[in-house]
Amino acid sequence: GTFNGTPDHITGSGTETDPYQINTAEGLKWFRDKVNNATKEPDTKICAELTEDIDLNNEPWTPIANNSITKRYSGTFDGGGHTISGLNVTGEFVYAGLFGTVKDGTIKSLTVAGKVSPSNSQCIVGGIVGYASNAVIKNCSNHCSVTGRTTSIIGGIAGFNSSGAIIDCYNVGTISGINYAEAIGGIVGSNSGTISNCYNVGTVSNDTSVGEIAGHNSDTVENCYYLAGTNLNAVGKNNSNGNITKTES
Repeated sequence: GTFNGTPDHITGSGTETDPYQINTAEGLKWFRDKVNNATKEPDTKICAELTEDIDLNNEPWTPIANNSITKRYSGTFDGGGHTISGLNVTGEFVYAGLFGTVKDGTIKSLTVAGKVSPSNSQCIVGGIVGYASNAVIKNCSNHCSVTGRTTSIIGGIAGFNSSGAIIDCYNVGTISGINYAEAIGGIVGSNSGTISNCYNVGTVSNDTSVGEIAGHNSDTVENCYYLAGTNLNAVGKNNSNGNITKTES
């Protein structure tokens, strides 16, 4: 359902110091709709904290902030160490994950489980977020299977990490592409920011530019780990300005 006001079971005012406290699927949808219906940028800055695990029951999920041009989530979303399970993203989204796009925002202490497999042939897709721009994603884990199609950018935590930081995150989900994806990585599909202290133990399907940590890298991958015995490198394609340190199977 759509709420006009704040639903009974949500407390808080959405500020950094008094975030919305969310403990139900209905509350999470309300929060998503509030961000997606924002008419000005400050409205995408609302902050929330999970106080319980939430099961989305595999209902079709519209990502939070799924239009990078006008709506990019810029607040702080604190999972509180909880899990959002039953995530099911299958629609025609270009930016797909629990979140579509996060810009200058922070997602932390959150686990997601389910599947992220948008039907759009060209998509930027990750378990936590599709497109992260100057964002901080920390202490998060992905248990979703994440799949993208032709010319997509696909990662376990984020599809694209642009000038932000993915820190202390791990992936156990299966990450795969269909028909020549552009970049596939266990943590991030394409990285032009920092990936630090992360590990991947999920299967990453072999395609074009594929890596256990990142498919493409043009910035920093440091102190990351992946399973020994896989036939992939940490980074599929490392640009000349890409820097990989202390990263091994």
